[in-house]
Amino acid sequence: IGRAVTEAEQTLAPSHHQTVRALHLRSQVHRMRGRAQEASADADRILPIVRGRIDASDDGPYDLVILLAHRAQLSMDLGAHADGEKFALECVAVAEARLPESEPERVSCAMVLALAYRHAGKFDLGLASAENAYRQTLVAFGTDKPHRRKIEARVIYGRALADHGELARGLAEIEAAVAESRA
Repeated sequence: IGRAVTEAEQTLAPSHHQTVRALHLRSQVHRMRGRAQEASADADRILPIVRGRIDASDDGPYDLVILLAHRAQLSMDLGAHADGEKFALECVAVAEARLPESEPERVSCAMVLALAYRHAGKFDLGLASAENAYRQTLVAFGTDKPHRRKIEARVIYGRALADHGELARGLAEIEAAVAESRA
């Protein structure tokens, strides 16, 4: 991916779609490899460009919410919980305003906001967000069969319940998620 970034930077404009895409992919790879600082640098470099393109195509809002969710997770990885919350809130705002209710990326934004609140110790807000995220997965993926995003959202919801002092309900949700994952 580093070679793709280098070639894009040398042959295309810094704001060219392929350059931005290569930097975003490299940022994701850096995060997966535990290099949050490098990942943040790439994400921060392209974020203003992607924000500026929100109305340029049908993919504009979609691209922005994916990058904002990624940036929120990076902030949490770095312990910058206020930044994580800020990016997650922007992600939710853009997703709710610009994406259909059944769009899976809306679920991603709702889940990352629940996690941001949890990391910030805002357990009341975290519970409300986690419950909302889980409800959104049911809209996006249906109720009839298991889906990894529903399972993930259910675990987040279970943890939020436990954080909120509802241990039995939280454990029941986590156990249900485990049963779904086995199915």
